[in-house]
Amino acid sequence: MNIINDVNVYDIYPSHSITLTPNTERFILVGKKSSSTSANIAVIFIISNQIHRKELKIDKVDSTSENYGLLRRLYAKQMLSELSAFPEKNKKRILDIGLKYSLVSDFTSILVLETLQ
Repeated sequence: MNIINDVNVYDIYPSHSITLTPNTERFILVGKKSSSTSANIAVIFIISNQIHRKELKIDKVDSTSENYGLLRRLYAKQMLSELSAFPEKNKKRILDIGLKYSLVSDFTSILVLETLQ
């Protein structure tokens, strides 16, 4: 899989080519967009030895949208997934991202408290 992106789209994860298995139900691609206008990217992938190209238009996300927080956490989760390939090398970034977005990582944990009645 290769990604051809608009100059306004950056920090795309996964940042490298990956192989999907036949049973993969979905594929998540995340990134950041610098402008308030829409952007275009093309994803190039191979299925059964045939090359396919999918053009995607990415619209501006309203930061007041109820899904905005979820999108930010999804982005952070994908970034953590990639950084976790080399946990010791990326320890500080993994820790910072986990704390900033309230995500569990190799270097953070979660404590859930519940009131019993």
